[in-house]
Amino acid sequence: MKILILSLVIIVIPFAVYAHGDETSFEVVVGEELVDIGYSIGSAPDVLRLDFALFEEKTRNDVPFESVWVNLSKGPQTVFAGPVAHGEFGRPGISILISEVGEYTLSARFEKTERDNVEVSFPISIVEDETKKNLFPINAVWSLLVILLVVGAYFMGKKS
Repeated sequence: MKILILSLVIIVIPFAVYAHGDETSFEVVVGEELVDIGYSIGSAPDVLRLDFALFEEKTRNDVPFESVWVNLSKGPQTVFAGPVAHGEFGRPGISILISEVGEYTLSARFEKTERDNVEVSFPISIVEDETKKNLFPINAVWSLLVILLVVGAYFMGKKS
């Protein structure tokens, strides 16, 4: 049983470590505030994750805001437009399925109560994911290995 647990830990840790390895962010100073939009995607089809934060440039303290109006477009076509509000915990964020490769424009307007609204716009390039073209992706190999380990441990435990 110890071997099974150790094997599962060794298999799962690389996935957990890699989970946030692709995340980057757009940062730009607008007036006295620093806009930080974290995102993770690089290829299509995949989910584009966006996280929104607003800080005072000098102190890096959070600047309170009510919501973020987000507009994601590809040329003249709007892919997503709408507000993103604070959730129960963490920073406001959204996940959007991107199915087409190409150049996108992300516009965000932080709507605040105490100060003026802050608006930014960034380009996002989405490329085709070559690994998803494979007929037998590496995730299937890992999944098969985990299943074989669990089945093997079950039958070894039955022998005892």
